[in-house]
Amino acid sequence: MFAGAAGIVYGGRAALSHWLYHRVKYGAERDLDAAAILRRGETAFRLYPFSYHLCEFMAETAWEARFGEGGAVRDDMAAAANDWCRRGLVLNRRSRRLNELAARGLALRSPAASVAFWRKYVQWDFWQPDNHAVLADLQIGAGDYAGALDSLRWAARSTHHERVLRRLRAAWRREREAPPQAPP
Repeated sequence: MFAGAAGIVYGGRAALSHWLYHRVKYGAERDLDAAAILRRGETAFRLYPFSYHLCEFMAETAWEARFGEGGAVRDDMAAAANDWCRRGLVLNRRSRRLNELAARGLALRSPAASVAFWRKYVQWDFWQPDNHAVLADLQIGAGDYAGALDSLRWAARSTHHERVLRRLRAAWRREREAPPQAPP
């Protein structure tokens, strides 16, 4: 009897959590601002902390809202994206989207650390060309143009190949055109 009652409570919490998730992702509340969606996500996660899909959506929502007025990075949204990635990766460490968002969030603080983080994922899922395109993109941000060029060779079939290649060429051009630095 006790097990049945516990199952009903557990099932009810899971159902309510999924209902809240569905409302903000697909339903009547999908047009709310990012802060309101994240609050709903917190409630859903407290009810049922086992849905990495919820974590992915909350991390994406926070990441997409990371720029405030004037293009400045909103630390609260960047931190929220990082927190949701951390929670989701505990549930599913192989989630491509969570790993990518975590790497991109890490790039805001340490581009080299983001490359190292993403490289571990690429080693696990090596044959996916888009993974190499993301690696090249992160390497460009870290100033490792040779590494980016090498990664792009593996990304030839990626839908992002041309965009990342254009970004690499633009970075080379900026570096070439920069005024010479005086020795220290």
